[in-house]
Amino acid sequence: MRTRRSATERQAILEAWKDSDLTQQAFADQHNLNVGTLRNWIYKRRDPEPVRFLEVVPTPTTTPAAVTVWINDTLRLELPDLPDPDWLARLVVALKC
Repeated sequence: MRTRRSATERQAILEAWKDSDLTQQAFADQHNLNVGTLRNWIYKRRDPEPVRFLEVVPTPTTTPAAVTVWINDTLRLELPDLPDPDWLARLVVALKC
């Protein structure tokens, strides 16, 4: 029979699992839980991956660009070689977001 648990109960169970040093399977067995349910709760409570940004440092070039993509009035992307047209189209769409 399924047992519905409140968010508070789920949180308490997850804290108990973290403090137990047991595997997910062993903890679920000891607490009469379906291991899939426990894993689902763990997955839903995880912190999202932080977004990482990389600094872009432009370098002056004396070679003329084969393609210049203007993103807006102040930002442009100069490519030294002709890229694949499909890739360039996806890039333009992504940069307009």
